Amino acid sequence: AEARHRPPGCRDHGPAERGDPAPAGVRGGGGGPRADPLPLPAGGEHAGIERGKGLIHVRASGILMHLTSLPSPFGVGTMGAAARRFLEFLEAAGQTYWQLLPICPTSFGDSPYQSFSTFAGNPYLIDLDDLAADGLLRAEEYVPLDWGAQALAVDYGLLYQRRYPVLRKACARLLAAPPAEFAVFCKNNSFWLEDYALFMALKGAH
Repeated sequence: AEARHRPPGCRDHGPAERGDPAPAGVRGGGGGPRADPLPLPAGGEHAGIERGKGLIHVRASGILMHLTSLPSPFGVGTMGAAARRFLEFLEAAGQTYWQLLPICPTSFGDSPYQSFSTFAGNPYLIDLDDLAADGLLRAEEYVPLDWGAQALAVDYGLLYQRRYPVLRKACARLLAAPPAEFAVFCKNNSFWLEDYALFMALKGAH
């Protein structure tokens, strides 16, 4: 829950000021209607916050930046070391939130708001160095490749040509000896995963 405070002089002209009865759960007052204070959960991230009259008296800030904007030598920002370093930077800077754009697979136009699936993740965001650390890739399979010369922009056309062949090599090694959690993941996500895999296979074939 979030408590929002208006600057001095700004107020709503709600039911109480118009003489209307206040809706259930809302209390009238000189400054217009206001919701009953929300109780704080016991412990957790709000432990130790001044409770006052039951409202959360704390301000927080954060950054809106998509993962693809992170620096990377492999064409696009990912959920790898650069993301972890950025989280450490946010913590050191006293930030509370990192807001991302949708991380689902993109389609024509490469917009994160135009996707084939609500549930699937974007393969571009898989970190190649992390795959190598897990033994699923070898450095010579992706490091020497041309990932584009634009340091401040993503070449999605080139990324489409380069990324998937590399990811398929990692996928082949994973499926050759799948860990136990792979079967668990497939089972827990079967309500969308099988149809999505079939759709993408048919799309690739036709």
